[in-house]
Amino acid sequence: MTNINDIDDLTLNFKMKYERFKKQCDIVQRVGMLDKCGDGSLKGFYGYDLATVALRLIAADGVININEVRYYNQLFDFDYTSQELLELYRGCSDMLLGDYFESDFSDAFTRLRGISPSLAIDYKELLGYLCEIIISSDGEVTDDEVEEVETLKSLCR
Repeated sequence: MTNINDIDDLTLNFKMKYERFKKQCDIVQRVGMLDKCGDGSLKGFYGYDLATVALRLIAADGVININEVRYYNQLFDFDYTSQELLELYRGCSDMLLGDYFESDFSDAFTRLRGISPSLAIDYKELLGYLCEIIISSDGEVTDDEVEEVETLKSLCR
């Protein structure tokens, strides 16, 4: 199991790599590889995607722990309370659960790979950090969480 100091280090690495990822998204859009007006913001879309994945992982074991909320807030510069995060999850749980999410997530990764293979590699690395941070942050890694991580990683091929 990952200890809290390791999680803090992973969080710092994630934030540093996430900032680099967002800058690279802007560069891809600036050099004309994507139409921002027609396709939207890459960094906005994939940032939302990562935050959604984190929320799905937080809820995978059926409990929203205070440490999970703290790391979620640190990773994405949010300021949710446990209750607010629970309400957010309840409000979008239909979207987060089941085949719809998995299909949409897989399609989004495939699209990113088509836009920029190097961004797709960076995104997959961010996903790995994110998964490790979230599932370890409550002090217990459940089988449901491990299964969810395996599913997410399998969708990024």
